Amino acid sequence: MSVERIAIEEFAALMVGGDIFKDIKHAVGVMSTKDLTGSQKKAAILSDFEHVGEEIGSWALNLAIELAVAWFKKLAI
Repeated sequence: MSVERIAIEEFAALMVGGDIFKDIKHAVGVMSTKDLTGSQKKAAILSDFEHVGEEIGSWALNLAIELAVAWFKKLAI
């Protein structure tokens, strides 16, 4: 695993929790295969994790989604 991906994993685990990030990362991976716009994908994930947003805050949920996207982009390099 690259240093960047490790850093993303560690930061996300610190900010939102490792299990939550793992679930969000999985959702981002699944959504990446869908023929939707980025905004539509994010809206679907936000809807699926609304309960998490109430627990950790919407800003942290948005951060976790963006970190998951970055994690997958580093995977493609």
